[in-house]
Amino acid sequence: MKRLILHFNLLNLILLAIIVIFAYYVYFDIYLLGSMSESQIEQLVAVKQEEDNDYEEEEDEEEIKIETTPLDYSIIADKNLFHPERKIPPEKKQKVELPKPEFVLYGTVITDNMKIAYVEDSKAVKTTAGRGKRQIPVKIGQSISGFILKDITQDSAVFTRGEETIVVNVLTKKKRTDSSQPAVDKRTPSIEPPQRR
Repeated sequence: MKRLILHFNLLNLILLAIIVIFAYYVYFDIYLLGSMSESQIEQLVAVKQEEDNDYEEEEDEEEIKIETTPLDYSIIADKNLFHPERKIPPEKKQKVELPKPEFVLYGTVITDNMKIAYVEDSKAVKTTAGRGKRQIPVKIGQSISGFILKDITQDSAVFTRGEETIVVNVLTKKKRTDSSQPAVDKRTPSIEPPQRR
């Protein structure tokens, strides 16, 4: 008995309630029909049939209200989604003028089967925390700032965007030091020796 009480939970209670309700209705129907006379049963069946007929009439009225005419479907034939000559409406694209980049070519690597240009766009600098400015390795056919790299030579790279073409030469050491270092005051600072007390 204790074991039965320990395993009794909410799910068991719900199942027990369903079984009791089902048994009650089954017993009630059998008992009610068994104790009724034939005339009472005929009256009950007649009332049930009248309810069914009323329900069917209501359904018919609803169906009449829902009926549609073939003209309602004419729009489907006019704009057939599956017609082989259907047209997709063109998307309206706004032409946004991209700013012209300022490429700096640091160097090129040319092998038998690969060409790489090390480029930086001065207007869209790629930086990493702790490393500062970074050069981007670009292969032929890749894009940077909207321009596609078309050709690489030993000392230059050719970028194109539509009809616009940019030829960038390798940055020489002299140009690199001038452009990458900030302006420094050429005067020599005077250093005073510490005074002894």
